[in-house]
Amino acid sequence: MVIGSDGLWDVMSSGDVVGFVNEFLPKDVNDKDTVLTEARSGVAEALVNEARYRWEDNNKNKKNSSKVGDVPYLKYGVDDISVVIAFFEYK
Repeated sequence: MVIGSDGLWDVMSSGDVVGFVNEFLPKDVNDKDTVLTEARSGVAEALVNEARYRWEDNNKNKKNSSKVGDVPYLKYGVDDISVVIAFFEYK
């Protein structure tokens, strides 16, 4: 389960997020494998970094072509981005 702030969902669809997490995690390992545990601990940070990259990439043109005003993400390039991921085991 992925819980994210609007800074994530404004630049990534739910399908993008699921695909990103799926590609980030190693394949063919069991739930007790250390590699999987380490990958799970880093996936939220990697997702935040991807969202930040997309914000910065999307806003390069907006900064130059629109009135900045009081919109924080136009002033600073990104919105707030928070992500929490919970992994559930099923049997």
